[in-house]
Amino acid sequence: MHNSRRNTPYSQLQFRTFLSFLSFFDERLSHLVRCLIYLFRLNSNRPKNVYPLSTVKEGEEIEVCGFGCGCEQACRLRDLGCREGGKGKVISRQKNIIIQFGESRIAIDQHIAGNILVGPTAA
Repeated sequence: MHNSRRNTPYSQLQFRTFLSFLSFFDERLSHLVRCLIYLFRLNSNRPKNVYPLSTVKEGEEIEVCGFGCGCEQACRLRDLGCREGGKGKVISRQKNIIIQFGESRIAIDQHIAGNILVGPTAA
């Protein structure tokens, strides 16, 4: 009897079960797997002209494309208003990088800014 399910991709339920199994034994390994999957999706969907926020010049308009930092830092940035797809302008690049999103301004450390991927705003 031929098993047609052998060569099919895993369903989301099977994948989540696998992740919970991994996290039961080693939370760090589970985090690594999630980050690798996120980076794979990010690389397959992101435009060619994406660069770290730490390289952006003062006054440049940007669009946030993704985060390369840990989940905890990414969640904190999202809570502050720095989300994927969000458009902003770099106000200052002194000790911290200050970005304006709408009416709010966010100061981001240089190290964290190196993990935030941005691109130019669409015209």
